[in-house]
Amino acid sequence: MKVLYRVFLIIVCACIIVTSVAAFKIYRLQQPFQAADVPEWKVKELSSQKWGLKSITDPERSTTAWIARPEGQKCDTLIIVGGVEEGENLLAGGGNWKYTGNTILMKQPVHSFLLRHHWKDWSLLDWWQIPEKIREETRHTLGALNALLNYVHGGTRSDPRFTDKVVLAGGSV
Repeated sequence: MKVLYRVFLIIVCACIIVTSVAAFKIYRLQQPFQAADVPEWKVKELSSQKWGLKSITDPERSTTAWIARPEGQKCDTLIIVGGVEEGENLLAGGGNWKYTGNTILMKQPVHSFLLRHHWKDWSLLDWWQIPEKIREETRHTLGALNALLNYVHGGTRSDPRFTDKVVLAGGSV
């Protein structure tokens, strides 16, 4: 009876420890990113309508951005629209376009990660590290988006395609 009680206590303590560690991992996942956490990416214009983005710190990470709608693409994207009047609420339906805007679609870098690391091949340890993987992929998405925004803002004076106004919106194509 004493042995059974001790086994029960060990199981309860192990469950409490595992639950506490899982809660801590989720807590760390929710922490805001610092500017120093965001990795550097670079933009290379492949054509006037298509750009390649690549991580400087991890060269195997890359993605693509299009100014026009990419044909046949079915992916989650980040959308940047330039040329919106400041202070207007477009979601309320009362806003007007002051300038013509360009829509830039960026395939999120997590897609290339998932192509390289298929979830069916993951072990139990890989699943345990999913919060860290999510945070790492979010860091790289922020890095790619930062590089794209800097590229658009850096070219506003010489490139007539862009204004100095940028609106970010999430969406799916």
